Amino acid sequence: MKIPRIFASLLIACFLSAAAYSDDPLEYSARLAPMPVDFSSLDRITGLGQLQARVNGEYLELRGEFSGLQRPATAARLHRGPLAIPGPVAADLRVSRAASGELSGKIFLTDELTQALEARELYVQIHSEAAPEGNLRGWLLPAVIK
Repeated sequence: MKIPRIFASLLIACFLSAAAYSDDPLEYSARLAPMPVDFSSLDRITGLGQLQARVNGEYLELRGEFSGLQRPATAARLHRGPLAIPGPVAADLRVSRAASGELSGKIFLTDELTQALEARELYVQIHSEAAPEGNLRGWLLPAVIK
């Protein structure tokens, strides 16, 4: 049976777009964006950032950058919580004590953290002098393979 060209082209396009996402990715990324805790902190939350994470054996390695904070960063932490819902701290990360800089970390993946990562329930939060309750936040999501 001969497959029409248009059907074959659609089949190939579907395969390629499905292959762009992995069911069990080893790479993740996050866009760090202002996320006020309440209305009173709206004017103190500024900046942007990005983060890449990679599973390397039993560890999650994170590296990213941020800019545009009103005051220097004071801490960066990996938290556990469903999308858009704050959760408890899972690990501390290294962060530049500046309004713009870098953050990084290497975290041992327990079974609980691995399950949270696969469930898209891990996020990074940067705290600053202007917003000690949290300035930028972004959830780790599977990275698109290019």
